[in-house]
Amino acid sequence: MNCPICNDIMKIVRKDASYNRSKPATYDRTLFRCIDCDTWIKIEVPMKQIQTAKIVQPAS
Repeated sequence: MNCPICNDIMKIVRKDASYNRSKPATYDRTLFRCIDCDTWIKIEVPMKQIQTAKIVQPAS
């Protein structure tokens, strides 16, 4: 991600998960920082729960 002020590449400071209690959802949270101009950006993207499908093997 590029800094909106100086357009330099921002480094990832932290990656973790967050949880919203009001609507039960988990988010993948990433925190970016530009060292030159001390700009911080936090992005939270909803995690999609992967549902494992039950595989049925054909009879042999």
